[in-house]
Amino acid sequence: MRNTILGAILLLISFQGIFAQNATDALILSQNFNFGTARYTAMGGAFSSLGGDASAINVNPAGLGIYKRSEVVATLNWGFISTETDFPIGNTVTPDASGTFALSNFGLIGAYENLGDWKYINAAFTINKKNSFKNRFSATGVNTISSMTDNFLDRIVDNKATNLNRFYEDLAWKTYLVDSATINGNLVYYTDIRDGGYGETQHKTKDISGGTTEYSIAVSGNYNDVVYLGMSIDIRSSRYNYTATYRESDPNDSIDFFNKFELNEELKLNANGVGMKLGAIIRPIAPLRIALAIHTPTYMEVNDSYGAALDNYFDVEVYGSDFYASHDKGIEGNTSVTDYAITTPFRAVAGASLLLGKFGIISADYEYVDYTQIKMTSLATNVDFQTENEYIRNEFQATGNLKFGAEARMGSFVFRAGYAMFGAPYRNQSEIKPRAATQFSAGAGINSSDFFIDLTWSKFSTAETEIFYQAYDEEPLAGAHVNISKSLANLTIGYKF
Repeated sequence: MRNTILGAILLLISFQGIFAQNATDALILSQNFNFGTARYTAMGGAFSSLGGDASAINVNPAGLGIYKRSEVVATLNWGFISTETDFPIGNTVTPDASGTFALSNFGLIGAYENLGDWKYINAAFTINKKNSFKNRFSATGVNTISSMTDNFLDRIVDNKATNLNRFYEDLAWKTYLVDSATINGNLVYYTDIRDGGYGETQHKTKDISGGTTEYSIAVSGNYNDVVYLGMSIDIRSSRYNYTATYRESDPNDSIDFFNKFELNEELKLNANGVGMKLGAIIRPIAPLRIALAIHTPTYMEVNDSYGAALDNYFDVEVYGSDFYASHDKGIEGNTSVTDYAITTPFRAVAGASLLLGKFGIISADYEYVDYTQIKMTSLATNVDFQTENEYIRNEFQATGNLKFGAEARMGSFVFRAGYAMFGAPYRNQSEIKPRAATQFSAGAGINSSDFFIDLTWSKFSTAETEIFYQAYDEEPLAGAHVNISKSLANLTIGYKF
């Protein structure tokens, strides 16, 4: 369990202790969004009852039984991510943007015709992206009512400058950002920013990369084109890399003795695990398909590395130059590495689709996921995750994801559209918790007897609040409201044989 007070601002939630950040890490590793083939994305991911798609297999493995020909398929994904931050204290709006390019999907499907009532017994190996963490953020504003040094100061005073957190207030103490003096026989702790009446410029940047990918082996059977049953074994792999710089400065030289300080953080998560999916599709009448699938919890082992360092620049000349104090170990010398395990929540997916002959398809899915079922366990005998698991039960909630899709056909040309809404994972929908997310999508494709190509555009939107530093003893919060928009383009090419 990482011993960092700043952990809770890393992933856009308010500070509620070290356990809050570790719980948020577990949440990030448990979430799925709409990535995959262009067809799957274009129809909002509403594919549990449709099947016949390399990404649909990853939602409901029974959909593999729809195939009557073998297939190889690959999807490339281009993404453009933009953020707009509003610093309410200083009324400053800052835009930022970044791009991505990745393999979103690969599938190799084998369709094997069989004699008897089980007409096809099919097998597949697929790779599907489940989440992309890519994001970049920048915010700047002038704060006239508080400073991160207030938080440092209060923690140092409460602990009498002993047993300090080496990733947070201890950095401020060792670099003289918080100092002490004896006045009239009394020991007094102070900061230059509080004594100077605030007005410092606050600036934060962060850069996040990584994602979650599932590698699946699936089998499925087709019983008389009426019942389709399937299962898959899934290897889930996640990589999360976070770097951030928080700075407070005095560009107008209005705070005596203070120039600027800079806090740098680095977080790396690597996680791998295994789970299973079971599913069924039924066709009570030819045009109607009804589906149900369950995703078992995935057990993942996590390697967590966190480090922090602080540099403090004084507005005081020593030997002709500004005095400078640094945490001499740097991030590399002030890092904590922890190994633990998480169990992701159970999921249930239900869906239905209506096949409109040669004209097209309409489909809908509902996915239930209970984030309170996330569980963290220690891989070491001296670490206890009871507090983290209690936080998960109290702060997270069960929620639902809704997905809708439509497809229209005009000969060899196909046109698609979709919509998805992902429920918020937090029970209390306050400003400082991640909100629900929506995704709109549209696409087109060309199909021939042996070859197909599909292109899709989608837009994912959500909003969060980035907390610069946490409240402590009723301090005012400093942070920025963040609107996040991700525009994605998928290109899928497939060959049937």
